[in-house]
Amino acid sequence: MMLMGIYKKSIPIDYTAFSTYDLVVIITPHTAFNLEQIGMASRLILDTKNALKDRFQEKKWAYGKVHMTKAMVERS
Repeated sequence: MMLMGIYKKSIPIDYTAFSTYDLVVIITPHTAFNLEQIGMASRLILDTKNALKDRFQEKKWAYGKVHMTKAMVERS
């Protein structure tokens, strides 16, 4: 696909790779992504749109409600 004169292409998502990231940031809750798999694989999540709702609270920081859980403190 060409976008503004630059060739772009999609690559398959590897949900297991999320476990290697220090932080996963959700800025748009796209339905194309499996948020359940992202939540399960991620170590720490900043969910700016509350896409995960009440799931994965032990890993989640919500925009405007950033707080450290006991698990986060023990990891640092």
